[in-house]
Amino acid sequence: MRSTARVHDPVALPLVYAVHESIGHLGIFVSGSVAKKEHDQFASNIDMIDALPPGLYEAVMAPKNPNDPAVDLITGDYLVRFEARTLDDIRALGGNNSELDKEFAAVARVSEINLGLYRTFVQPWIRMWANEGVAEWMRRFHPLRLQYEIFSQANPFMRPLLSNLEWARENRQPVSKDNPFWQAQEWLGHWIETSLDGYRDVRDNTSEALFHAIYGSPLVQALVGLKASDEDPRHRPAKDAPHLALVTQRIKELKDRIPEGGAREAVIRTHAGGSSRRAWIQFAAADAGRGWQRPDARGFQGDPAGAILDAAARRATGRRSYSIDAR
Repeated sequence: MRSTARVHDPVALPLVYAVHESIGHLGIFVSGSVAKKEHDQFASNIDMIDALPPGLYEAVMAPKNPNDPAVDLITGDYLVRFEARTLDDIRALGGNNSELDKEFAAVARVSEINLGLYRTFVQPWIRMWANEGVAEWMRRFHPLRLQYEIFSQANPFMRPLLSNLEWARENRQPVSKDNPFWQAQEWLGHWIETSLDGYRDVRDNTSEALFHAIYGSPLVQALVGLKASDEDPRHRPAKDAPHLALVTQRIKELKDRIPEGGAREAVIRTHAGGSSRRAWIQFAAADAGRGWQRPDARGFQGDPAGAILDAAARRATGRRSYSIDAR
């Protein structure tokens, strides 16, 4: 990485990420609708992303302004822009210090010890009595499955109530908000919600305090072998010789191609080297939306190729020219 905020790798490809304003990375696995906005914007701007120069970018999505004169040109409900970022911006989002790394390393060691004990002393006994009948019994009585079956027709005690569902649907009557039963329902619902929020906060704070107290204990860390060395427990990727050789070879290939190209490459390199990366992103946006030439254009004057490039060729040429300028 360089101080010019350009992040490069041998294959010279852009890397784009998005930060959700209210959830962590696990939220996208909980509900597909949580990150629907991000998914839609990435899909609708894939041509723009493909045309970006090599580097690290954040996709910033904002609701479109109805007073914007160009609002009709924006498809969907959001306007997305790609802002250049560095690895320092990623680090600023938060990370673990050395003490937290040791605590998580202690968790990993304890987990490995527990797994070894289970496989040695428990698993053989489990295999002795485990069969398909027991497995089916465990599936049927799983709490997540049982909570639905209790209120279904599979429960004989629920069948009298289920037979009255149609009558209840047909005879529903709205009540006013000053109805005492409605007010009691609202009060009870608010009380349950407040109680659950309080329980959640106490549970989370207690769990966090116990985690730090147990796995941050010098005794626990010494018992699992973390005190035997002062090395950082986090394994970081090393720069091995084959990787360094690949990077060196790639840089040499790019430098060897500096004399190549014509007027088209000259224009691209002017944007890449003489302007800021913001200007280059705008240039890439023009390519993603309109192309670098009009449909009736006949190529750059003086360009030996003199032909209109398709989208893939334009992006490959632009990315290669940007990489050459960066090197």
